Amino acid sequence: MRCPMCLGKGYATDEDIKEYPNRCQNCNGKGFYSVDFQMVRCEVCNGSGKKPQTNEEWFCGLSTEEKAKWLNQQLMYAAAAREQGYFTVDGLIKWLKEKHE
Repeated sequence: MRCPMCLGKGYATDEDIKEYPNRCQNCNGKGFYSVDFQMVRCEVCNGSGKKPQTNEEWFCGLSTEEKAKWLNQQLMYAAAAREQGYFTVDGLIKWLKEKHE
């Protein structure tokens, strides 16, 4: 099994280190892999080589001001969100793990 950081080169470049957290782990950032000597597009990243971002990763990447604005907007829709079950701990955990759209 190849190292996911250096992709089997034996050393990691600055670019490898920078891209590692965002690299699709299914295809090691290539966007495709080999099955029975045929190249198949990766179904996890859809050929982009990038790991799909979750809602948690998206939210953590926001600035403090952006988080405050987003939370304020969500509070305005609190009744609808409560009906969908997002105001339970399990509902919030589920939302955080979902792919960010």
